[in-house]
Amino acid sequence: MMNIIKTSTLAVALMSSTALFAQETPFTIEGKIEGLEAPAKVFLYYSEGKNYIRDSVEVRNGSFTFQGKIKEPVYATIVQKKGRDVQAFYLEAGVISIRGASLATATIMGGETNRYYQQLKEALEPWNEKQKTLTREERAAQEESLETEKKAILAAFVQSHPNTVVSLRAIGDYGGFFPEVTDVEPLYNQLSEKVKQSDQGRGYAATIAKMKRTAIGQIAPVFGKNDPSGKSLQLTDFRGKYVLVDFWASWCKPCRAENPHVVKAYNKYKSKNFEILGVTLDTERQRDAWLKAVADDGLTWPQVIDGGEEKAADLYNVQAIPQNFLLDPQGKIIAKNLRGDELENKLAEILK
Repeated sequence: MMNIIKTSTLAVALMSSTALFAQETPFTIEGKIEGLEAPAKVFLYYSEGKNYIRDSVEVRNGSFTFQGKIKEPVYATIVQKKGRDVQAFYLEAGVISIRGASLATATIMGGETNRYYQQLKEALEPWNEKQKTLTREERAAQEESLETEKKAILAAFVQSHPNTVVSLRAIGDYGGFFPEVTDVEPLYNQLSEKVKQSDQGRGYAATIAKMKRTAIGQIAPVFGKNDPSGKSLQLTDFRGKYVLVDFWASWCKPCRAENPHVVKAYNKYKSKNFEILGVTLDTERQRDAWLKAVADDGLTWPQVIDGGEEKAADLYNVQAIPQNFLLDPQGKIIAKNLRGDELENKLAEILK
């Protein structure tokens, strides 16, 4: 398990007059949901470049309408707060129709991108149904084979649909929460120039560049952050030691569950040229919760808070936590995402 976090990674938008999706075009969403009666409100969420957009309209006689302008097709969600009904689709130019007994089960009609998105969902449906029939224990035992099966479906979709931004979403799903450039870049390279030159395509290219900077064998990106006393700690301060850069947060339950394993490894190897730098994604407003978690979990190694405009989590393309990077004494990344006994086993290997 892990906690998913929002970073600016996938929202990077490099504006260019040469982009093929340069002109804004109008869209209309026409909704008719049988179960929605006044008073009710429907919310629309989507990102366009670096801007996160939230819109809402009142429902009248089960009907609602959104109107606006957009540069290129983007992934969007429409939500009815009262019933927690959610529907995902692609917002694109033209008229999009949403019809059904509820938002969650509604049929989306309109637009080429939505047709492609429907094809992707249909391709994944047998895999999703298979997942549902397995017990938790069976899913855990078959995790690797299930992941391989899903990746094959996603790769096949990208290869047969290089001209749609839906393939960018498929690549993101293919990479998962801890993407590796060797996995996703070959698929990205198969996309058409039209998709690559979209804002989303350029944004994913920037994400790939970050993946390359944090690949095993690379010198880890350097950063400086403040410890609980306000003192600035630089990653380069730890040169000469093996260092685990550990991204976590007090509110992250999987992180807190992982901490005992990290404490055990630290206590065993801290006298053998090994150090940990904890980087919390807690905000300044959550400082008390962060410091309480540090004390409660017995985290006796250096800790910093990921404040400031340039986030360490963004430098390292951290999209879910817990996540860690093991560096050698020269600052080179030699392992990533060591969970459970993996950290102790790796340290035993390198600190003989």
